[in-house]
Amino acid sequence: MEDEGIWKFYTHLHPDSAPDKGLAAFISTIDGHQMEMVNPEDSSRSKPPISQDIASDDKELLAQCHCGGVSFHISRPKADFIEDPAGQVWLSPLDKKKWLACMDTCDDCRLVNGTHVIGWMFVPVSHLSPMPPADLMIGSSKAYRSTEKVNRTFCGTCGATVFYSCDERPGIVDIATGILRAPEGIMAKNWALWRAGRLSWPENGLRYDASFTQALQEGFKQWGIERGQAQDFVIP
Repeated sequence: MEDEGIWKFYTHLHPDSAPDKGLAAFISTIDGHQMEMVNPEDSSRSKPPISQDIASDDKELLAQCHCGGVSFHISRPKADFIEDPAGQVWLSPLDKKKWLACMDTCDDCRLVNGTHVIGWMFVPVSHLSPMPPADLMIGSSKAYRSTEKVNRTFCGTCGATVFYSCDERPGIVDIATGILRAPEGIMAKNWALWRAGRLSWPENGLRYDASFTQALQEGFKQWGIERGQAQDFVIP
């Protein structure tokens, strides 16, 4: 019998838990099947704790894991960074107040996070408060080298992915967008400019689960067109 693959997706569960519905906003069908939106009522579900003394506003964005053990703020690009040619490559070509972001379907991130896709936003450590030390250890963070030149950090309590950093890009960290607490939703559209027309490492995703990755590519591209996101740019 022909192998039909491992995964069959039928439902977006709790899409209304995010104001912008997250991935459900641009993955409406997979392999020709219309995705159902399911929002079960469950009064026992509680919101993750957020430090009350730290609040996101238009000048700072809170990043915090589920348990609150890792918590920091991201600021808007500062004037000296905007004016520095080395910094300009990390800024949105459409809006200098936003940071670059992408969807990644590489094998390494899938195996590390246990998910088909992860979102990353690229920010210099100088724009994080409190500014992390060289080892990027904040609060309950733990870290390990996933390859010779790549360091990954996660919360040692709840397991949330926090940072990806590599020796070739000193001073810049990839922040897992799942820990961003943007009031507008998971996509943090007031802070991130997404490369909607091109996934990172799509060949990995297509090899692992072609139906999901194709649906993600097509839906994300259309989502970007409708919302003025970039179709392509280079991530240094």
